[in-house]
Amino acid sequence: MKYIDGEDGFFITLMPRTRSEDKWFREHIIDNKVTWDEICRVQEPRKKNESPEIWRMVESPILSKEGFRIAWVWSSKKTMHDQKSRQNTINKAISGLKGLQKRLKNNRCRLKTKQVVFSEAEKIVREAGANRWVDLDVVEMIEKTHKQEKRGRQGPNTRYMAIDCMRFKVNWKINHTNVKDDAYSDGMFPLITNCDDISLKEILEKYKYQPKLEKRHEQFKSVYGIAPVLLKNITRVEALVFVFFVALLRLSEKYQN
Repeated sequence: MKYIDGEDGFFITLMPRTRSEDKWFREHIIDNKVTWDEICRVQEPRKKNESPEIWRMVESPILSKEGFRIAWVWSSKKTMHDQKSRQNTINKAISGLKGLQKRLKNNRCRLKTKQVVFSEAEKIVREAGANRWVDLDVVEMIEKTHKQEKRGRQGPNTRYMAIDCMRFKVNWKINHTNVKDDAYSDGMFPLITNCDDISLKEILEKYKYQPKLEKRHEQFKSVYGIAPVLLKNITRVEALVFVFFVALLRLSEKYQN
């Protein structure tokens, strides 16, 4: 991004979830009221009986660490998707824990210590992606069973001895605090840009144009088959690419007409 900005270029792209600015805003909206501006409402032609998708945006109170602008986007459709995705993730983790509990009841189960059982339960929740929403606990229980003192067929004089067997039970519960906190940011995603003189609506419009732009890139590589060329002068390389750009421009005009 710094390189593009340094070369007087412009960019609008999705900011990764791993960035600290993303975490800061998601925590910020939990305890602070944010005023969103409605940008547009989009009605899908094939789903006229359904409610239109609502798009809202807000400017982040902070800039990125590089000093770029951050615009947050909210979509009503993505909100429902995020809610459903989180619930499916929780259900997947619980289903795996139930399967583990079933394994623990089997006498041939090789999980013999509390720490090993807890590690296995953690692995199931982690692989499901539900670490924040499912809390675990493993309880040790003594189960008494009876076994014949000697081998042989049972009879009226058969004597039995009591045996204590160690059993484990995996308990889990949904962390409703984390679920509620994460629900505040359902349907949101951040865009980072160096375009300081355009409105939030224009940022969204340019970002949503990306699929059409990617189609042009696909044509750039497939239809025209552009490939690295043996040109040492950067000016000649730029000139060659410009010729293909003009060809793509004429092709797009033809499709639109």
